[in-house]
Amino acid sequence: MKNPPFARFAFDSRNPDLADPFEAYHDLYAVGSDVQRVGARFEARFEARLLDRLVLFDRHLNDVAHERTATRVRADGFTHFTLQLVLSGRMRIELATGAREVRPGEIAVFDLTRPQRTLAFDARILTFSVPRDIVEHATIHAMGLHGTVLDTAQGALLADVMVSIVKRRLAETTSDPAGVVRVLQAGLALALRREDDGLDKADTVEILERVRLVVEAHLGRRDLAPAIVAHLSGVSRTQLYALFKPMGGVSRYIQDRRVARLRASLLHAGGRATSIEQLAFQAGFASGSHASRLFTQTYGTTPGRFRADGTDRTALEPTRRSHFETWLRTLA
Repeated sequence: MKNPPFARFAFDSRNPDLADPFEAYHDLYAVGSDVQRVGARFEARFEARLLDRLVLFDRHLNDVAHERTATRVRADGFTHFTLQLVLSGRMRIELATGAREVRPGEIAVFDLTRPQRTLAFDARILTFSVPRDIVEHATIHAMGLHGTVLDTAQGALLADVMVSIVKRRLAETTSDPAGVVRVLQAGLALALRREDDGLDKADTVEILERVRLVVEAHLGRRDLAPAIVAHLSGVSRTQLYALFKPMGGVSRYIQDRRVARLRASLLHAGGRATSIEQLAFQAGFASGSHASRLFTQTYGTTPGRFRADGTDRTALEPTRRSHFETWLRTLA
């Protein structure tokens, strides 16, 4: 994919032409976040660039918070991930499970299908918006990544890649943007690798890809079980168990994929005329109640409420769309 010309957008709250700098910044982010002042010295500067299937932000922020509430998550339909590398200053992240500081050199990973809040103080942050399929191909643990913080040792190579992409302005200069994305994906895979993944064999990546394809192709089968996955993938049950043990086993992986499939169906225009129970059956659930329970555990709302909020998005649509909103919409 060749980047379109002038795939760049910049904002600076110090611009004297802005009547209300905070309001202007708030409007730009209205599609994805609720922006709040958290101090007396608000400042926001950023450059956003499109690189193949990535959206890159180089941000300088002070006394400002960005929040994705449960209501916004349900309504905007974003499914991508963000990687947020703190270069300097302070960033605090707040999740339903707790809060923590992200120090310079560390990378916070966010799943935009989940609520979150970040606060920045005199911070420079590189934020990469990454399509979900790229993250899912980098690790089988994608469903459990939200709020993960990669420390300076674990995320060192990935951080180097992110900094190099921005510093060398590869979004503008590279003749092979897809190749740059592949390098980022490789760095992400290494950063997210776990010692107990059983990833010591050269053919592991190929095995995981076969398993993913089998699960996606047969997800609608209510009898889909580890033994069937192993048989269809041509993988021994012992190998399968070792690969998926860190995330709770193959059955848990299948369950997570079904919940994700149901969410995608609820957002799809074609699914709005179909009952939630039927969509649950199509995703492989044995019953609508089982699907609803797992969906609520994962996303914090019922399938019915999620679809209702997603159908009526007018309350959350910004009056002035930002230049990069279209880019973010293409990440789904």
